Amino acid sequence: MELEAVLPTIIEFIKLLVLVFVVSFVIYKIFSPIRQKLAEKLNISWIKSALLLNFVVMLIVLFAVFIFFMWLGSIEAIPTDPGLDYDFLDNIFLVLASSGRLIVSAILLSFILLFFEMIASFFMSTKENNKGKKRRDELIPQAIGILIMSAIFIILLLFVFDWVPLGLFVYIFYGSIKSFPLAILAGI
Repeated sequence: MELEAVLPTIIEFIKLLVLVFVVSFVIYKIFSPIRQKLAEKLNISWIKSALLLNFVVMLIVLFAVFIFFMWLGSIEAIPTDPGLDYDFLDNIFLVLASSGRLIVSAILLSFILLFFEMIASFFMSTKENNKGKKRRDELIPQAIGILIMSAIFIILLLFVFDWVPLGLFVYIFYGSIKSFPLAILAGI
C-alpha cells in the first residue's frame, strides 16, 4: 500500500478522534462532579451512580430530541386535509405512546455509555498524596483515559457496530424495523 492512499484516512481518523475526545472530556468534566454528589447523597457505588446518571441524562436527551423533531415536523408538514392535522393533545398522546421506546432506548444507551466509562476509568488513575487530597496532576491520566476510550468508541462505531445509530433512530422514531422501508421511502 502506498502512503498516499493511507495518509488521508489516518488524518481523518485523527480529526474525528480529536473531536470525540474534546466533547467527551468536556462532558466528563461536567458530569463527574454530579455523579460523585449523586453517589454520596444516595450512598451508592460508582457503577450504580454512573448508570443512574447515564439513564437520567439519556432519557432527557431522547425526549428532547423526539419532541424537537415532532415540533419540527408539525411546522414543516402541510396537511392536505385539515381533518388530519394534529392538535396539541394528539402530540402529547404521541409522546406518551412513544415513551416506552424512549425509556428502553435510554436504558440501552446507559449501558453502552457505562461500558465506555469503565474503559476510561480503567486508564485513569487518581493518585493521592499523604494527606488524602487529590493532586493537580490528575488531568493528564483523565485525558489519557478519555483519549483511549474515544479511540475505542470510534473504532467500534465505524467498523463493528456501524448499524447501531440507524437502528436506534428507526426504533425510536418508527417503532420497529418493520417500518424501515417507510424510512427509506421518506428519504432518510
